[in-house]
Amino acid sequence: MSLSTRSSWSGWDIASDTGFYFLVLGIFVVVFVGLQRLLNSRLGHALQAVRDNEIRMAALGFSVFRIKWVVFVLAGAIGGLSGALLANQNGFVSPSLMQWNQSGMLMIMVILGGVGRLYGGLVGAVVFLLLEEVLVAHTIHWTLALGALLLAVVLVAPNGVLSLWPKRRERP
Repeated sequence: MSLSTRSSWSGWDIASDTGFYFLVLGIFVVVFVGLQRLLNSRLGHALQAVRDNEIRMAALGFSVFRIKWVVFVLAGAIGGLSGALLANQNGFVSPSLMQWNQSGMLMIMVILGGVGRLYGGLVGAVVFLLLEEVLVAHTIHWTLALGALLLAVVLVAPNGVLSLWPKRRERP
């Protein structure tokens, strides 16, 4: 059986680029909604409280080690899933795929969007890619201009671009 015959489902071919895109988009939406629901649960509130004040949570009787362990396992599972999807897309796995500049770009995306926010990485990736496209069209030294813009964002909005939007006010 060929790969395209084996991976087609109701006329939808996962082996094609479009099919793989929608598969990854679906997985992203499921993981993102799951993380959002987790953060709004009791465990999510405990996770945020441990991040804010570890000593207070330990004094209240929470097992800080267990809470940190849950976060570690969850982050490892999501990282493993994304690595498996990357390996499926490329057809092979190599340490050369993750060079230092790749890690730097990911850090810039998180800093632009906002560290410690669920939507921070997503907004940061969109802002980074839009800035890259605009700057590449105007100059060959787009990384210098991006660095200046990143510095401006860090100085003006230390909590990322998301902190520039006003928060919704709760109705009484």
